[in-house]
Amino acid sequence: MGNFLYILVICLVCLMSDRFAFGNEPHCSKFHYEEKLLEKLVRMEFNMEQHEQEHKKVLAELKRIQTETHASNQVVLQELEKEITAIRKENKELKQALVDAVPHIGKQGNPSDIVLFKARKLKDIEPNSKGTLIFKEILTNVGGGYDNLTGVFTSPADGVFLFTIHICISNNKYFRYAIMVDGIKHTKGSIKNDDWGDCITAESIAIVKTGSRVWVENYGNAGFYDNENSFNHFSGIMIYSGQF
Repeated sequence: MGNFLYILVICLVCLMSDRFAFGNEPHCSKFHYEEKLLEKLVRMEFNMEQHEQEHKKVLAELKRIQTETHASNQVVLQELEKEITAIRKENKELKQALVDAVPHIGKQGNPSDIVLFKARKLKDIEPNSKGTLIFKEILTNVGGGYDNLTGVFTSPADGVFLFTIHICISNNKYFRYAIMVDGIKHTKGSIKNDDWGDCITAESIAIVKTGSRVWVENYGNAGFYDNENSFNHFSGIMIYSGQF
């Protein structure tokens, strides 16, 4: 390409030299067409070289952008792969936790295993001696374990229970109590009131077997009160079904 341009320039110079040598020759000499053609060819060659340089610059820029874009995409892909790996791991752990929990959920969700009771209003508000407190009014008794004639709850199933008592004592009385499970004191305490009536709440969590007996024992010469604002109650609910 460079040699061709050189030859064209030489030819153009020679033609122009001939023209100047024959100054009296008319403008439209026999070489006029060739001169114009050569000039046009020279301009075309020059423009082509400029376009070629521009194209090279554009291609180089495109390659640079492509390289940068590829590198950026690689970084994004690596980050996405890390996130996907973390999500897969988390899903695997959640699936395993769900599999481990299914047996327990199945037990908890079986209606036949639900046991709970609640009874209120003491049969005797001024007992003369120690003994079992009998709550005569049954509010709920799912599983049929509580007997309001004896004040004793007999568990119809193995499991873990939460038992709660709420006792209101009259003024100038002393009350010692215990939540009994098969004759064993699981929770015990006392309350003494000299001026005004007061209430106490106590609870016990116990593992029981089918047939286990639970009741509230009175150990003092107590006096209680029941009214629409404060009443005594004894309740229990199974919080886990099954053996340990």
